[in-house]
Amino acid sequence: MDRELLIEFGVEEIPAGWLPGLTRQLAQVTDAQVKALRLDADAKAETHSTPRRLAVLVPRLAERQTDLEELVTGPRASEATGPDGQPAAGALGFAKKHGVTVADLERAETPKGTYLAYRKRQRGKATVDALPELMTGILRGLSFPRHMHWDACLEDGKGELTFGRPIRWILFLYGGRVVPFEIRRNDNAAGPLVQDVRSGAVTYGHRFLTTSGRAGRAIKVKTFDDYRARLMEHFVILSREERRERIVRELDLHARRLGGRVHRPAAARAGLLEEVPDLVEYPSVVAGTFTTRSVRPSLSITSRTRSSTPMPDESMNASCSASIVSGPCASLCAKRSRESSNSDAFSMSYSPRNGNLRSAMVRPLQVKTLPPGPARRPATASRPTEPALEAR
Repeated sequence: MDRELLIEFGVEEIPAGWLPGLTRQLAQVTDAQVKALRLDADAKAETHSTPRRLAVLVPRLAERQTDLEELVTGPRASEATGPDGQPAAGALGFAKKHGVTVADLERAETPKGTYLAYRKRQRGKATVDALPELMTGILRGLSFPRHMHWDACLEDGKGELTFGRPIRWILFLYGGRVVPFEIRRNDNAAGPLVQDVRSGAVTYGHRFLTTSGRAGRAIKVKTFDDYRARLMEHFVILSREERRERIVRELDLHARRLGGRVHRPAAARAGLLEEVPDLVEYPSVVAGTFTTRSVRPSLSITSRTRSSTPMPDESMNASCSASIVSGPCASLCAKRSRESSNSDAFSMSYSPRNGNLRSAMVRPLQVKTLPPGPARRPATASRPTEPALEAR
């Protein structure tokens, strides 16, 4: 009977640029380890990631390893006996190495000639007994742009375990039951607040968002469907594609309400829609507005895409009050208006970091108005002299 294998590594926030490649790599390493351990799986590993977790699912994994049968060759058959017809030292040593007698050896024909050989047969272990080795192979097999030393080690004789970010918890289930596994902390790091990381049947929700009780509390799960549903209840969208679709959907919704539309080509050039889904676990879009005074028909608005990830709008000419659609992914929209105001132009960007809706930034927007007349190349907008304000 095949059973479901579910693994989750709970980590400190991983940089967004690492996650796409790391998610693919996790699937490749898991498939390689499953094959190396002679475990039959009906399908390839399925992987998911957020800034705070790496998850892998093997839907159907056999309960036992396949039996191993291997033909091990030894000395040449022509050298197996001495002049007196007795087994030579080479044949005796080869048989002793494998715990058999010379009479138990067989002759094998190879392209290089005839050799003495021993047919090695090994019964497969139960999968649950082989899974700790699979986990070790995954942890050792993953590579990162930068590895972090976090005073951890595995009991595989290879010493320190480096990782992209420190591991805080491990969800390790096979058939709904916990597979025992432990990452030990070095003696110089162990203490009341720094303990060994042991596998369990719990994951953790969003660090700050909750409908009731304490945010980020432990969630007990048994299956992948249960795991995904319980995370959603605790404000964690496991699927990267679902997070991306949510951002696009809410951006379009807010832009339409403001009478504008998201500038897709500019957003694509900046790579924002590919980066932002890996910045947060539960993306949301928040809209703010700003007004300008003495705005001419030709209006140039620039902003720093690396700080608050704004998305530009296909701006409209005429005097306008522009709007900022912001959140984990900010969208710049312009709305026609006949109104004018004496208030200074500004950009309000609600920018959750690493899945945490916790910071609201108010940054002066760089606005450059162009004089009427023949077409001229716009001058580079000057850097705002007023410092950015940040409210927490």
